[in-house]
Amino acid sequence: MPNGNCPCCVKSSSPNYWAHQRKWFPEVFARRCEQARRFGARLVIIGQEKGLDGKRRNIRIFPDEIPADWPIDIKAADFGGCGFHCATDTKAA
Repeated sequence: MPNGNCPCCVKSSSPNYWAHQRKWFPEVFARRCEQARRFGARLVIIGQEKGLDGKRRNIRIFPDEIPADWPIDIKAADFGGCGFHCATDTKAA
């Protein structure tokens, strides 16, 4: 995962990220969805709209509201590892 995120990181707002997590970490995803609903935290930004005051506002949804066919491509997913040293050879000489 980019940035070495924990599975189903609550700081992420990307629908692609959450769709990916739903596929690869279904148990953690289900737990995060329950937590999000319990706290009323709509974690996913699905788009934007213009408010009555003319300002743009994020449209947020719960992770389990993402359509089943949502893409799971994650920007910069070819990062090379979870930390600065992961891509290096760490075998003993």
